[in-house]
Amino acid sequence: MQAWRKLQVHGRAAVKVIGNWSIKRAGQGQDPELRKNNLDRVMPLRDHFHELRARLTRSLLYILLAGLACFFIFDYALVFISQPYLNALGPGVDSKLVVFGPTAGFTLKMKITLYMALCVALPGLLFEVWRFVRLGLTRRERHYARLILPLIVVFFAFGIAMGYRFLPSAMAFLVDFAGSGVTQIPDATSYLAFFCQFMLAMGFAFQFPLLLMFLQVINVVTWRQLLTRWRYAVAGIVLVSAVITPPDAASMLITALLLIGFYFAAIGLGYIFLERKQRSAAVHHSRHPEGGASRP
Repeated sequence: MQAWRKLQVHGRAAVKVIGNWSIKRAGQGQDPELRKNNLDRVMPLRDHFHELRARLTRSLLYILLAGLACFFIFDYALVFISQPYLNALGPGVDSKLVVFGPTAGFTLKMKITLYMALCVALPGLLFEVWRFVRLGLTRRERHYARLILPLIVVFFAFGIAMGYRFLPSAMAFLVDFAGSGVTQIPDATSYLAFFCQFMLAMGFAFQFPLLLMFLQVINVVTWRQLLTRWRYAVAGIVLVSAVITPPDAASMLITALLLIGFYFAAIGLGYIFLERKQRSAAVHHSRHPEGGASRP
């Protein structure tokens, strides 16, 4: 019993320390309005869990609403998704995907609807993530987060668009590689699994420049470090492009050039928006050593 009481005392102390730390962290560089509205009291760990539950509930609601909309346009989406594969198979094959088993069609429809709902609800999900973590960020971090979060959606959509652009050549290569002695059945389950994996791989690959910018914002790497290691980065980008793109030179080259361009763009943006601001802040501090930087 005595050990249990000690454990309870230490547990309460830990919760109090975590709550105080989170508020102290949230108050660093925070806007006066946010501090007035949200930081007048210490938020205990229990309230953090309540806030997390509210954000998760709203996120599930976004997914549900997007799923209902995607469910009604599933037939049109299926034609759009299956067209590259059916065109690669040629006119001698049935113009529809095939499922095996009485429940396969139902499972397939639910999976594709869920994937589409996640993509459609992505802006709302990111907004809820932002609302949950913003109080724990400094003013500088919030400023860059407001810039990066919309770009996540834009670059993800751009990556999926590029993936769909390369998909016909990928399916044509895979069908031709099997040879004329093999008759392919357009199995819906295997093809749509391949389609979703390929689209997600392209979408996440195009988050690469945003990841570099985020690492520079939180001072994990600097633009100088990225610039000095550009040869290793180019080699890695070419390797990743060869893995995620169709096995033809044009698709791999276009993807690699885009990602390499994003890499050097992230370096340039890191120099413009981070290095110059740090230099100007240092110059201003040297000119006003007696707290001139903190004047209103």
